[in-house]
Amino acid sequence: MVTANRVEQDLPSAPFSAIVLTGEEILASGANDANDAIRRLVGIPSRTDLRGGRNYSLDLLGFGATADQNVVVIVDGVRISENELATARLSAISPEMIESIEIIRGGSSVQWGEGASAGLINVVLKRSASAGLTGSASLQLESFSGRDARAQLQGGNAHAGFDVNLRQRESDGYRINSENKQETASAGVNGSAGAVGLRARVSSENEKSRFPGGLTFAQYAANSRQTVTPNDFGNYAETRVSAGIDYTLDAWKFALDIGQRNRQSAGYFVGSSYNSQSKSDSQQVSPKATYAGRVGSSALKVVVGLDFNRWNYNSVDNSGQNENATQDNRALYLIGDLLLPSNTRLTAGVRQEKVNKKALDAVNLVNYDRPDSLKAWDIGANQALSGGFNVYARGAQAYRLPNVDENRYLFAALRPQVTRDIEMGVKWQSVAGQRAGMRVFRQKATDEIAYDPTLFSNVNLDPTRRAGIELNGQVSLASNLTLNGSLQTVDAKFSEGPNAGKEIPLVSQTSAALRVNWQIDTRQRLGVGVQHLGKARFGNDNANDCARMIPANTLVDVRYVWKMDRVELSLAADNLTDRKSYSQAFNCVTGSIYPDPGRVLQASVKYSF
Repeated sequence: MVTANRVEQDLPSAPFSAIVLTGEEILASGANDANDAIRRLVGIPSRTDLRGGRNYSLDLLGFGATADQNVVVIVDGVRISENELATARLSAISPEMIESIEIIRGGSSVQWGEGASAGLINVVLKRSASAGLTGSASLQLESFSGRDARAQLQGGNAHAGFDVNLRQRESDGYRINSENKQETASAGVNGSAGAVGLRARVSSENEKSRFPGGLTFAQYAANSRQTVTPNDFGNYAETRVSAGIDYTLDAWKFALDIGQRNRQSAGYFVGSSYNSQSKSDSQQVSPKATYAGRVGSSALKVVVGLDFNRWNYNSVDNSGQNENATQDNRALYLIGDLLLPSNTRLTAGVRQEKVNKKALDAVNLVNYDRPDSLKAWDIGANQALSGGFNVYARGAQAYRLPNVDENRYLFAALRPQVTRDIEMGVKWQSVAGQRAGMRVFRQKATDEIAYDPTLFSNVNLDPTRRAGIELNGQVSLASNLTLNGSLQTVDAKFSEGPNAGKEIPLVSQTSAALRVNWQIDTRQRLGVGVQHLGKARFGNDNANDCARMIPANTLVDVRYVWKMDRVELSLAADNLTDRKSYSQAFNCVTGSIYPDPGRVLQASVKYSF
C-alpha cells in the first residue's frame, strides 16, 4: 500500500508507477540517511550539494538546475520542500527513523499543489506499536576524519508509543575547506483510543559547513581536492513541529495534519566580501475526509481535503538587500478511486489552489503582489491481467510558482509554470515478491521557470518537453541472493524558441542503479551496488554550443556485515574504485566544477536491544 497520493492505494493495481523503499531495505543497504537511501537504492540522478553537505539534488524527471524546485517532499503528511532555491533537508532523517519512502515520478499537483511537476518523495516515519523498550546505538568511523554517532529509543504498549532519535555527524570532507558538522534530534509520540488516533513530533537540525567552491578545468585536473575559497562557510538551523489526529466513523475517516517549520540560514563568502542571512517560518493546516465503501459490486474511495499554507521570509546581506516576503496558499482537492468487479481500477482527481505572493525590497526594486488561481487534474486507469500483470495509463496537469529567489531583482513576478503528463506502463508482481515494471512517459511544460545565462536572469522559458522510459525490478536469484535494479532514460529538450531541439543543461539522459544482496549465512551479509549517471550539458549551455560535456560516471559501493546476537559490525566503501568525477559544473568555458567525493571507507559497530 502507498499513501503518497493522500489515499491508500494498492501499488500493483494503482494507475501510476512508484518505487517503495522499506525501512528494512534502507538499513540493510548501509544508507546514512533518507537522501542517501534514494540515491543508493533507486538510482535517481543526483548532483553534489553545493553547500558541502549531504543534501544532494535529486532530479526525478530531467529538470536539471531546478530539480529541487520541481519535487515536493513530504514527511508524515507535512511538506518540507523549500520556497527558496534550496534542497529539502532529507539528510536530517536517519535510517532508523524510516518506515518507508515512496517515490512517484510525474506531475502530482492534485495531491500536493505547487512544485510537484516532477513528482513526490513521501517519507513515512516509524511509530512505536510494541510493548516494552527497544533501541540501538551505533558509531561509524570513516575516511577524512569522519564520525557518525546515532542513538535511538522507542517504547510503548498497545495504545501509545514514543520514539527518540539523536545523531551527531562530522567530517573534514573530501575537499579542502569542506568540513561539515550536523546535529539532529527528533522525538515523537503516537497513540490511539478507540476510533481516535493521534501523533506528534518535534525535530531539530543544526549544520555548520565550509564551502570549498568551484574549480576551473585546470585546477580540477591538477588537484580535484583543492579549494580556491578557503575561508567561505555557512550555518543552517531548522526546527519542525508536526501533529496529526484522525477519527474513524463507519466508512468515513476524518484526519487533520498540521505543521510548523522555522529555518535560519547564513552564508559568508569571505573571498568575495559577501555575506547574507535569511529567516523563514511556515505553517500548514490540512484537514481531509476519506470515504471507503461500496457502490453496488464496486469498491469506492473518495478523498476531499483542504490545504492552508502560510510562509514568511526575510533576507538581508551586506550589499543592501533587505527583502520581506510572504506567500499564502489555499487549496481544495477531490480524489476518487473506483475498483470494478472486472479488476479495472479508475482514478481521477482535481485541485483548485489560490496563491498570493508578496515581496518588498525597495532598494533593489523588488515590489510585487501577485495573486494566482491554479488548477491541477489527473485521471488514470489500470487493468489487472492474469499472472500478476497490470497495465495502466495516466494523464495529469501540474504546476509550480517561482520561489522568492527566482523572483528577486525582477520588476514583476514570473508566471506560473504548467506541465502536462502522459504515461503508460506495465507492472508484474509474483506471489514470492519478485517484481518488475516499465513506464513510458512524456511531459510538456509551458512557462518553465529557470535561469537564462544569456540574460543573467530567471525567466519563463520557451516551451520544453521531456520523454523517456523507466524500468525497475527485483528478482531472487537464489533463496539467499536478490538482485534489484532500475534504469531511466529521459530526453529533455527545448521544443520552441531559438533553442528548439537543444538539450536542457544538467540533465543526464541515462541513470541506473543495480544492487546485489547476498545473505551468506545467519550472521554474515554482503551487499554490492553500482550507480551510473550519464553525461550532461554544462549549466550555462542552453544553446548546446560547447563541445565539452559533464562526463558520465559509474560508482561502486560495497558493504559487509557480521552480526551476532545484539551486536552488528560492518565494513563498507563508497566509490570503491576511487573514481574521479563531477556532476555539478556550470560553465563550459572555465569549468566552475564541483567535484564528487572520492573513495570513503567506513567501519561501524551497532548495538541493539
